[in-house]
Amino acid sequence: MPANVHPKPFIIHPPANLLTAHRQLRRNSVTLAQKYAFQKLVTEEDLQIMGRGLWNVLNLDASFAAAHKTAGRQILPIIIESDDPALLQLPWETLRHPDHGFLGRSPAFTLSRRVAPPDESPDTPEKGPLRVLLFTSLPDDVDPEKSRLNVEDEQAQVQDALTPWIAEGLVQLEMPDDGRLTTLREYLRTFQPHLVFLSGHGKFHHQPLQKEPPYAAFAFEDEYGRTRSVRDQTIAQAFVGSTAQLIVLSACESGKTVSDALNVGLTRQLSQLGVPHVIGMRE
Repeated sequence: MPANVHPKPFIIHPPANLLTAHRQLRRNSVTLAQKYAFQKLVTEEDLQIMGRGLWNVLNLDASFAAAHKTAGRQILPIIIESDDPALLQLPWETLRHPDHGFLGRSPAFTLSRRVAPPDESPDTPEKGPLRVLLFTSLPDDVDPEKSRLNVEDEQAQVQDALTPWIAEGLVQLEMPDDGRLTTLREYLRTFQPHLVFLSGHGKFHHQPLQKEPPYAAFAFEDEYGRTRSVRDQTIAQAFVGSTAQLIVLSACESGKTVSDALNVGLTRQLSQLGVPHVIGMRE
């Protein structure tokens, strides 16, 4: 934990009946999401209404003030924790304190959300260098020029960040130039990475009027370099028996969930599988 970050986060557990007891929150959340989805103007007042509504129903003024005082000059991490995807889907980034304003904007705080961690402690990795796998899938039929630039930029950022530790022998980095699912499975088996970046294109499929349950998919490459869409359950099974302690899903919508299915989305599948730490993008 960096010295400038307080070691004890302020954890918010939204009550299970939050959405039923405060139906206006859901309506405001849906309205805000629709404005973003249809690229309509979202005003500062829209965000303030949503953020004030969230804060006012939590009744945290006293406990938050005490935590902030204890943190002093250190940054206070704020974590929204719940096992209910409907609650996690609320726009907590807009959470607005009466005095501090939008907490996610303030340099005095960090704001994140997570499912409740498992009771058991994760296995301690064996001694030796940290093994990092940066696995990228870039099918030829998915906007290759723009995607190539994004991928190359991401790879450069990871390499730059890890270079000092690679030079000292503390980190081993592998970046295979092959985006097939079979290649991912092979590296998980032979390289046995502790940290996995899964980078590419993800998509969350949900049609409320259809009977098919919602699911997430990732665009791997097939043997001809074209898109092979693989569902979340299949990807999760590839990590069974792996040594991965942290998986970063750098794919559009990979962290997205919906309220009527608890186990959908790549992040949720991997978390339920027992991977200690999973980070997924929501947009």
